[in-house]
Amino acid sequence: MTTLLGRRRARALAAATAAAGLALVAGCTSSGNGSSASRTAAGGVELVKAGQLTTCTHLPYPPFQSEINGKVQGFDVSMVDLVAKELGVKQQILDTPFENFKTGAFLNSGECDLAAAGMTITAERKKNVDFSDPYFDATQALLVDKNSGITSLADAKAKGAELGAQAQTTGEDYARKQGFDPVSFESSDAVLNGLRTGQVKAVIIDYPVVQGWLKDKANADAFRLAGNIMMGVVTGIVQEFQFGMNWSDYSRFVGDIFGAPLAFEALIAFFFESTFIGLWIFGWDKLPKKIHLACIWMVSIGTILSAYFILAANSWMQHPVGYKIDKVKGRAELTDFWAVLTQNTALAQAFHTLSACFLTGGAFMVGIAAFHLFRKKHISVMKTSLRLGLITVVIGGLLTAVSGDTLGKVMFKQQPMKMAAAEALWDGQNSAPFSIFAYGDVSKGHNTVELSVPGVLSFLADDDFNSYVPGINDTNKAEQQKYGAGDYRPIIPVTFWAFRWMIGFGMASFAIGLAGLWLTRKKFMLPQHLRVGEDEVPNLVLFRDKALSPKLGRLYWLVAMWTLGFPLIANSWGWIFTEMGRQPWVVYGVLQTRDAVSPGVSQTEILISMITFTALYAVLAVVEVKLLVKYVKAGPPELTEADLNPPTKIGGEARDADKPMAFSY
Repeated sequence: MTTLLGRRRARALAAATAAAGLALVAGCTSSGNGSSASRTAAGGVELVKAGQLTTCTHLPYPPFQSEINGKVQGFDVSMVDLVAKELGVKQQILDTPFENFKTGAFLNSGECDLAAAGMTITAERKKNVDFSDPYFDATQALLVDKNSGITSLADAKAKGAELGAQAQTTGEDYARKQGFDPVSFESSDAVLNGLRTGQVKAVIIDYPVVQGWLKDKANADAFRLAGNIMMGVVTGIVQEFQFGMNWSDYSRFVGDIFGAPLAFEALIAFFFESTFIGLWIFGWDKLPKKIHLACIWMVSIGTILSAYFILAANSWMQHPVGYKIDKVKGRAELTDFWAVLTQNTALAQAFHTLSACFLTGGAFMVGIAAFHLFRKKHISVMKTSLRLGLITVVIGGLLTAVSGDTLGKVMFKQQPMKMAAAEALWDGQNSAPFSIFAYGDVSKGHNTVELSVPGVLSFLADDDFNSYVPGINDTNKAEQQKYGAGDYRPIIPVTFWAFRWMIGFGMASFAIGLAGLWLTRKKFMLPQHLRVGEDEVPNLVLFRDKALSPKLGRLYWLVAMWTLGFPLIANSWGWIFTEMGRQPWVVYGVLQTRDAVSPGVSQTEILISMITFTALYAVLAVVEVKLLVKYVKAGPPELTEADLNPPTKIGGEARDADKPMAFSY
């Protein structure tokens, strides 16, 4: 925190405290600047010089104090003017070396009544001077030359870059604690000049000072803010959520854009679906059947809207549009919300994700129905559930494949590195092959073992079996030319195998569903001897006159049960591919992941937070799985006549009432 400070062993300026809310301190002196009575201001406060409040400061230090058009102005100056007004005197500013503020020398010698210099409160300084109440968070900023390639304080240290700071300041102290031997400059102007002339490649100084510098276009074009460092009493505050805890620089940089679709998700979609799920659950035996059914449809629509807003936010990270960079504030700002919502990345990703959701829901129904049919329980209900689930799996699988192809073509154009890594294609080529299996040497940039199908990757990228597809090495060089030195490759094995596990588990569910539709086809397609009654487990008919043997039949029911989890696994690998394949970018082409993490959070704190979140979700997962297993095993309840014909409580006929709810969560 920054503050005003006064002389040690002195009494409070009581009159000023009430007006300005500051605990200023002054002392009694015996200087020859008039009698004690003449030097006494309103409220009985004795001053160094009669008729004036003498303030020690160090010039220039904008925005706290600097000379503009021959007059000293700034935040501290204006605040002390208010104090002087309450005392019935005028403020007189005395320019003094900053290092003397740490010892209180000018205050204790009777030259000044107080000092105002944007001072950070520290335990060491408290030993020599009294401080007012803190009035400003003491945030230090790391400002770097844009051509230096420095992205953080740790990066500057790793590159052996010269670091500058103002002498005797908190920034200089902090730099020394981090293992630097900083170049010391007498004033803030000298610090900026050192950066301009190349004497140093980066500087640490108060964040408000940097904000002022970056308002100058020449400075904004030459330098950039590489990070903030929280100092003083505010250090180490950890917020509850991951965005605040581990990704504060990301939140600061893109919060204006990323927050907009998430706000819509919470304020519109979430509350929309929450309202109708409540009506659906608690209105089970109170609402007419059609209104009750409409409620769950509204829940589904709300869920889809919720998913779309979240996916729009993620799509902006994959392909940022509708924004501008404010160089003064050092952050991205939203300019076109409609572009964020309707860009082709968002549309393709939403299509693919929602298709996969229907595949997942269908597989869930298939797995539960197969479990009961395997045990020969609740046959009539489960035969209907099985067919509906199989149809949903097949349609969902087809849509997932089509939407995946669409999204892939978008990604080939927007993130060529991700798609090259997904295929372990190291060097660009015409008629690029689709890799079924590959084992590569990342350090040498080629595959040592590879099994592939020629031309398929080119077709997936451009609908042309002979088109050119850039490789990992080509794309890495292109991005180095565009964004500067660095390694822009993701972790190739993770990206390569995540892509295959996503496709493999997703299409396995589709294949099982397609096989199930054929094996359980309608009775009119079967010969008479293979048809069964409504309360009998269906024969699994492979050919017209041939059913699967009992052993193979049991095997299919077991496989169908296991397919319940396949789309969930595919979805997880799909998101791992989506996020890991974008690395090292958190916002592609704009912000790297290393620049998005919280600068004041240690690796240990990040690890603790991740373990805590993982443990929390693990507990919730165990609870959910136990509930699901319990109610899946129980099956649908046996219904009585009263259950089948309950009266509705809000009008309507008895036949309009829904059957009682067995389970909802």
